[in-house]
Amino acid sequence: MKSFTLVPATLLAVALVATSPVVSAADNARPQRGDMFKKMDQDGDGRLARTELPSSERAQQRFEAMDADKDGYVTQAEAQAARQNRRADRKAEMEQRFKDADINGDGQFSLDEVQAKMPRLAERFNELDADKNGYLTREEMRAGAKQRHQQRSKERPAS
Repeated sequence: MKSFTLVPATLLAVALVATSPVVSAADNARPQRGDMFKKMDQDGDGRLARTELPSSERAQQRFEAMDADKDGYVTQAEAQAARQNRRADRKAEMEQRFKDADINGDGQFSLDEVQAKMPRLAERFNELDADKNGYLTREEMRAGAKQRHQQRSKERPAS
């Protein structure tokens, strides 16, 4: 049962961090998408063949989803389009989760709403309620996610 509450909370945290306009130093240290594509492109032909990916079922499913023209290769353009589609899907899903969590439709979240629909977030309610008015706004949740992301980045060992 806990995994069902963990998934929405995790997705919420990912979406909040992903929509944050701030880029930390840790983000700059990560390989860029194009660099990762080039690294995976073992034969250097500018496209990914199925054999250049891990043989895991997940990797192969993602390959199928990205290969829009079904020619057996994924180009950078196809990979970018797939990323944009996944991002749009996640954003729509998060919008629906916010809408569902906002039981009374007032655009903010009371402790009762958070406890009912986002139990893991409820643990941090008072910490996130920056103006201490008893409600969380999306901005307060984004700020909390950004702060938590920055803290975790500092705690990670440098690679």
